[in-house]
Amino acid sequence: MLRRSLLSALLLLPTTATNATEASREALVKATYLAQLGRYVEWLDRAEPRPAQPRLCIWQPSADFHTALIALAASPTARQVEIVSDGEQINRQPEACHIIYAGHQLSTLLRVPRNTLIVSDDVSDHHATLIFVTRQQRLSFVINLSRAREQRLRLSSKLLALASEVR
Repeated sequence: MLRRSLLSALLLLPTTATNATEASREALVKATYLAQLGRYVEWLDRAEPRPAQPRLCIWQPSADFHTALIALAASPTARQVEIVSDGEQINRQPEACHIIYAGHQLSTLLRVPRNTLIVSDDVSDHHATLIFVTRQQRLSFVINLSRAREQRLRLSSKLLALASEVR
Protein backbone atom coordinates (compact mmCIF):
# COMPACT_ATOMS: atom_id res chain seq x y z
CA MET A 1 0.00 0.00 0.00
CA LEU A 2 2.79 2.44 0.91
CA ARG A 3 4.67 1.67 -2.31
CA ARG A 4 1.48 2.15 -4.36
CA SER A 5 0.96 5.58 -2.76
CA LEU A 6 4.53 6.55 -3.54
CA LEU A 7 4.09 5.55 -7.17
CA SER A 8 0.94 7.69 -7.33
CA ALA A 9 2.90 10.62 -5.86
CA LEU A 10 5.53 10.31 -8.56
CA LEU A 11 2.87 10.31 -11.26
CA LEU A 12 1.47 13.63 -10.00
CA LEU A 13 4.59 15.45 -11.21
CA PRO A 14 5.86 15.93 -14.75
CA THR A 15 8.69 13.59 -15.70
CA THR A 16 11.02 16.24 -17.15
CA ALA A 17 14.06 16.39 -14.90
CA THR A 18 15.11 19.86 -13.82
CA ASN A 19 16.53 20.73 -10.41
CA ALA A 20 13.24 22.35 -9.41
CA THR A 21 11.24 19.34 -10.57
CA GLU A 22 13.58 16.94 -8.78
CA ALA A 23 13.26 18.93 -5.55
CA SER A 24 9.46 18.98 -6.00
CA ARG A 25 9.39 15.25 -6.75
CA GLU A 26 11.45 14.51 -3.63
CA ALA A 27 9.20 16.74 -1.51
CA LEU A 28 6.08 15.00 -2.84
CA VAL A 29 7.50 11.54 -2.14
CA LYS A 30 8.41 12.62 1.41
CA ALA A 31 4.96 14.12 1.95
CA THR A 32 3.36 10.89 0.73
CA TYR A 33 5.53 8.80 3.05
CA LEU A 34 4.64 11.06 5.96
CA ALA A 35 0.92 10.90 5.22
CA GLN A 36 1.09 7.09 5.24
CA LEU A 37 3.25 6.67 8.37
CA GLY A 38 0.34 6.65 10.79
CA ARG A 39 -0.74 3.28 9.48
CA TYR A 40 2.55 1.71 10.54
CA VAL A 41 3.02 3.22 14.01
CA GLU A 42 1.41 2.56 17.35
CA TRP A 43 1.63 5.30 20.01
CA LEU A 44 1.79 3.28 23.23
CA ASP A 45 1.25 6.11 25.75
CA ARG A 46 -1.66 7.81 24.03
CA ALA A 47 -5.35 7.36 24.75
CA GLU A 48 -5.80 6.28 21.14
CA PRO A 49 -2.71 4.20 20.19
CA ARG A 50 -3.83 3.86 16.54
CA PRO A 51 -5.70 7.05 15.60
CA ALA A 52 -7.92 6.94 12.53
CA GLN A 53 -6.52 10.29 11.43
CA PRO A 54 -3.10 10.99 13.00
CA ARG A 55 -1.95 14.59 13.22
CA LEU A 56 1.05 15.30 10.97
CA CYS A 57 2.81 18.53 11.92
CA ILE A 58 5.16 20.06 9.37
CA TRP A 59 7.71 22.33 11.03
CA GLN A 60 8.88 25.22 8.83
CA PRO A 61 8.19 23.62 5.42
CA SER A 62 10.26 24.67 2.42
CA ALA A 63 8.49 26.13 -0.62
CA ASP A 64 8.82 22.78 -2.44
CA PHE A 65 7.40 20.92 0.52
CA HIS A 66 4.52 23.39 0.84
CA THR A 67 3.73 22.82 -2.87
CA ALA A 68 3.89 19.06 -2.29
CA LEU A 69 1.41 19.35 0.58
CA ILE A 70 -1.01 21.22 -1.69
CA ALA A 71 -0.70 18.46 -4.32
CA LEU A 72 -1.13 15.81 -1.63
CA ALA A 73 -4.25 17.53 -0.29
CA ALA A 74 -5.95 16.79 -3.62
CA SER A 75 -5.28 13.04 -3.29
CA PRO A 76 -7.20 10.35 -1.35
CA THR A 77 -4.12 9.95 0.88
CA ALA A 78 -4.81 13.33 2.49
CA ARG A 79 -8.04 12.07 4.05
CA GLN A 80 -6.02 9.64 6.17
CA VAL A 81 -4.08 12.32 8.06
CA GLU A 82 -4.64 15.76 9.58
CA ILE A 83 -1.90 18.10 8.33
CA VAL A 84 -0.83 21.10 10.42
CA SER A 85 1.87 23.51 9.25
CA ASP A 86 1.20 26.45 11.56
CA GLY A 87 4.51 26.87 13.42
CA GLU A 88 2.96 28.84 16.27
CA GLN A 89 0.37 26.14 16.90
CA ILE A 90 3.03 23.40 16.76
CA ASN A 91 5.31 25.23 19.21
CA ARG A 92 2.37 25.89 21.55
CA GLN A 93 1.21 22.26 21.60
CA PRO A 94 3.79 19.90 20.05
CA GLU A 95 2.38 17.01 22.08
CA ALA A 96 -0.83 17.26 20.02
CA CYS A 97 1.20 16.05 17.01
CA HIS A 98 1.53 12.34 16.34
CA ILE A 99 4.23 12.94 13.74
CA ILE A 100 6.50 15.99 13.42
CA TYR A 101 8.47 16.47 10.22
CA ALA A 102 11.17 19.08 10.67
CA GLY A 103 13.43 18.65 7.64
CA HIS A 104 16.72 20.22 8.74
CA GLN A 105 14.98 22.57 11.19
CA LEU A 106 14.33 20.38 14.25
CA SER A 107 16.79 22.31 16.42
CA THR A 108 14.54 25.37 16.08
CA LEU A 109 11.54 23.59 17.63
CA LEU A 110 11.21 24.80 21.23
CA ARG A 111 10.63 21.35 22.68
CA VAL A 112 10.42 17.81 21.39
CA PRO A 113 7.42 16.05 22.91
CA ARG A 114 7.40 12.49 24.22
CA ASN A 115 5.43 9.80 22.39
CA THR A 116 5.75 11.58 19.04
CA LEU A 117 7.33 10.23 15.86
CA ILE A 118 10.02 12.75 14.89
CA VAL A 119 11.08 12.73 11.22
CA SER A 120 14.11 14.62 9.97
CA ASP A 121 16.40 15.02 6.96
CA ASP A 122 19.45 15.37 9.20
CA VAL A 123 21.34 12.12 9.85
CA SER A 124 23.04 13.65 12.89
CA ASP A 125 19.71 14.47 14.54
CA HIS A 126 19.55 12.41 17.74
CA HIS A 127 15.86 13.27 18.34
CA ALA A 128 14.67 11.71 15.07
CA THR A 129 13.10 8.28 14.86
CA LEU A 130 12.95 8.29 11.06
CA ILE A 131 15.50 10.08 8.88
CA PHE A 132 15.12 10.63 5.15
CA VAL A 133 18.34 9.98 3.21
CA THR A 134 19.26 10.11 -0.46
CA ARG A 135 21.66 7.42 -1.61
CA GLN A 136 22.61 6.87 -5.23
CA GLN A 137 19.88 9.32 -6.29
CA ARG A 138 17.20 7.29 -4.45
CA LEU A 139 15.22 8.53 -1.51
CA SER A 140 15.00 6.11 1.39
CA PHE A 141 14.88 6.32 5.15
CA VAL A 142 16.76 5.15 8.21
CA ILE A 143 14.97 4.14 11.40
CA ASN A 144 16.45 4.73 14.83
CA LEU A 145 14.78 1.86 16.70
CA SER A 146 16.22 2.78 20.09
CA ARG A 147 14.73 6.27 19.69
CA ALA A 148 11.37 4.71 18.79
CA ARG A 149 11.48 2.69 22.02
CA GLU A 150 12.43 5.79 24.05
CA GLN A 151 9.46 7.60 22.50
CA ARG A 152 7.17 4.64 23.33
CA LEU A 153 6.38 3.96 19.69
CA ARG A 154 5.82 0.55 18.16
CA LEU A 155 6.79 0.42 14.47
CA SER A 156 5.30 -2.25 12.24
CA SER A 157 7.47 -4.89 10.62
CA LYS A 158 6.33 -3.60 7.20
CA LEU A 159 7.79 -0.16 7.93
CA LEU A 160 11.01 -1.68 9.26
CA ALA A 161 11.31 -3.81 6.10
CA LEU A 162 11.04 -0.70 3.87
CA ALA A 163 13.83 1.12 5.72
CA SER A 164 17.26 1.18 4.07
CA GLU A 165 18.79 0.85 7.53
CA VAL A 166 17.54 0.11 11.06
CA ARG A 167 19.79 1.25 13.90
